[in-house]
Amino acid sequence: MLPAGSWLTRAVDKREVLQCLSSAVWAPNDGLREPWRFLYIDGAYTAQALPEHEAAPAHLVVIAHQRKSSHIQEEDLCAVYGLIQNLRLLIREHGLATRIAIEEWMYGQAARLRLGIADDERIAAVMDMGYVSEFARNKSTRLRMDSLK
Repeated sequence: MLPAGSWLTRAVDKREVLQCLSSAVWAPNDGLREPWRFLYIDGAYTAQALPEHEAAPAHLVVIAHQRKSSHIQEEDLCAVYGLIQNLRLLIREHGLATRIAIEEWMYGQAARLRLGIADDERIAAVMDMGYVSEFARNKSTRLRMDSLK
């Protein structure tokens, strides 16, 4: 977890995120359904689009398709979270840090309407991303490594 206030003010290049995303979508998914879509949010629109969410230089709202079949729904969510992990690794290679958020407000109707989430979709997670100081990056890595002991 990134320490509070870790984000630098340096803007995130959308092209870099898109480049990473084009590789991350190779996450395994049964039936090649690709049960996801994305909403990139940054700049002045952030406060309006994500008023309940903690600030970061950029956000990627990961939207998952909802299925009637419980079995397919579970497979699809596994694929979506596999994609998120792929994306985290790729973004880190580009020098960006990420934080994954799954919060209560994501399930509410107000957020769905504000973000244009269809009835057969749900917010799987919000990926916060940006540049952080080397100290914050090292501290975040140390915290994760210490938790493995």
